[in-house]
Amino acid sequence: SLLRRAAATEVPVTGGVAVLNPPYPASYQHNQLLIDATTWTDQLVADADRVLGGAGLGHRKAMLNGEHLAGVAEELAGRGWHVQPVVGMAAPAGAASEPDSCEVRAEQVVRGRLATFWANGWRRGQPDITQTEIAELAARYDAEEPVTDLRYLAVFAAGRPVATALLKIDGGTALIDALATDPEHRGRGHGDTVLRTARAIAAAAGCDLVVLYAAEEDWPRHWYARRGFTEVGRAWEVTRVLPRGSSTGAGGRE
Repeated sequence: SLLRRAAATEVPVTGGVAVLNPPYPASYQHNQLLIDATTWTDQLVADADRVLGGAGLGHRKAMLNGEHLAGVAEELAGRGWHVQPVVGMAAPAGAASEPDSCEVRAEQVVRGRLATFWANGWRRGQPDITQTEIAELAARYDAEEPVTDLRYLAVFAAGRPVATALLKIDGGTALIDALATDPEHRGRGHGDTVLRTARAIAAAAGCDLVVLYAAEEDWPRHWYARRGFTEVGRAWEVTRVLPRGSSTGAGGRE
């Protein structure tokens, strides 16, 4: 619902809706199909081409929510799409996680203080990313801030952020997103510090539940489980990126 409220345009598609945000074409999550009812593979591909291609985007992306869409995800993988299984996880707000192993604390900061940290992370993961795409990814939260209570959290070392996360407070539920630690500062408890602070802020804001998505086959899923998060649902992020410079538009990113 947050992505729908943040969208500049919403287009009905079979099984759900497509959200579009023309100012941020590099942001996959703000330009994608959100599917939770019944669809089929050919229809999803056609809808993605019609809506995302029609908007001049160089990527096709959908979030498929629910076990009933597992077959569609499998068929898309067979057609060359990148398919990322994810699990929805939830934990009580304010609940304690593992004891802090470091003396530093997470701070709530303005977005601009995280810009360099984010840019460095995007460059590590995508060496060919352009400066324009980095700027679009950083600016995309302009669309979310008016429709949710968005907090930016960071742990600092020597005056620069070394671990960060977003906390999106929406009524009685809060979403943790983009929790990351600089590779040179891992293993020092900074991620735990950010996570604990986020849960405490959520509780203070009146939330009773904190939720997040984790890749099904990656280690963070188990890291969150050890900190009290339980799995509450499955989804698939399915993506196809067109060659950069194709006639259908420039590539997206994240």
